[in-house]
Amino acid sequence: MEHSIKAIIKGKTSYHVVTFFGYTSKGLPGIELVGLGKYSKQIKEKLVYLCRSRSIPMPLQRFMICLDNHACLDGLDTNEIQWIELPIFLLFLQLMKKISIRSLENCLCGGYLHISGDIYHLPLNAKLEDYVVDKKLVPLLNEGERKYPYLPLEKILENIPAIRIC
Repeated sequence: MEHSIKAIIKGKTSYHVVTFFGYTSKGLPGIELVGLGKYSKQIKEKLVYLCRSRSIPMPLQRFMICLDNHACLDGLDTNEIQWIELPIFLLFLQLMKKISIRSLENCLCGGYLHISGDIYHLPLNAKLEDYVVDKKLVPLLNEGERKYPYLPLEKILENIPAIRIC
């Protein structure tokens, strides 16, 4: 099973859009994050903690989640990198078949996770809205009125216990 998702990273002066892709295999069970350098371990442990603390069983599979272009992270700090946690979490849940959406391939989101289960998503500004429309992407956002199609995060994560969209 292979999936991908687009992520927004909020930098100091601009936004970056990157792609994560992932797949499962029958190798040694676990999660491997590739392309995130020193941030891989922290994000991986957060994924494991969130699943364990919410009694989400993890299948005995190997989960590979990779950043398509790791050079885009050069020069970003921890506060900027944290915006990729939500897309990675959603991709991981999809690989585990814990969310009902069939494909995240044309979806775009940014956000970070708190170990309490609070999710802080990145709202789109006008420039990002234009990008979404131009690239025919579907943003994953809080519910509300939009001028373009979107998927509500609340609906996607409705089967995940103790998660709150902030």
